[in-house]
Amino acid sequence: MNIMYTFLRKSLLALLAIVIFGCGNNDAEMKKLREENEALKNSQIKREQIAKEAEIQKQKEAQKAEMRKLHTENEALQKQIAAQKAKSLRTIKNKKTEPIVKTGKVIVSIEVENYKPNGRKWDSTGAPDISGKITFPDGSVIVIHKHNNSYTASGSVENVKLRKNDRIKVLLEDRDISSNDIIASGSVVYPGGSIFKQSIGSAHLIFKFE
Repeated sequence: MNIMYTFLRKSLLALLAIVIFGCGNNDAEMKKLREENEALKNSQIKREQIAKEAEIQKQKEAQKAEMRKLHTENEALQKQIAAQKAKSLRTIKNKKTEPIVKTGKVIVSIEVENYKPNGRKWDSTGAPDISGKITFPDGSVIVIHKHNNSYTASGSVENVKLRKNDRIKVLLEDRDISSNDIIASGSVVYPGGSIFKQSIGSAHLIFKFE
């Protein structure tokens, strides 16, 4: 009887130990799984945080690049405005310093086209015999003495006074024995300045103040 009791007691103790040991193993396994799950969660959160920080940094770099671009464009615009302003000031200054009346010696150079408006030669030799006069509003006159067989001529006069938009009378002829052909007749406008070019009829004129 005692032997049976002792056997059952030992068996129950062994069974209890197995149960207790098994439960202990399960708890450890559960704890390990919880720790691994927590580590995975933390790793995922960290990766998401890193990705978010990278995106924010990327946006900041893009904003910086845009600001640099805007700054460069603004500087270029400011330089352009400054250049235009300086040009305008120079123009105004030049207009202010330009005398209302231009006075001095005027030299005129004349070049006649090779053919008459009808397409014919001026003379049998081809070139005209240029003569005529150029009259300024102040009464000064440049007399163009006869230039035989020439497509060019020139003349000058001292102490001419001209205002901008004054009209200068021009009369140039191909002087022949029997009759004269008109090369240019009318007037041209003085646009201002020391050198100006005008065309009238079959003549091209260059005026120069000295």
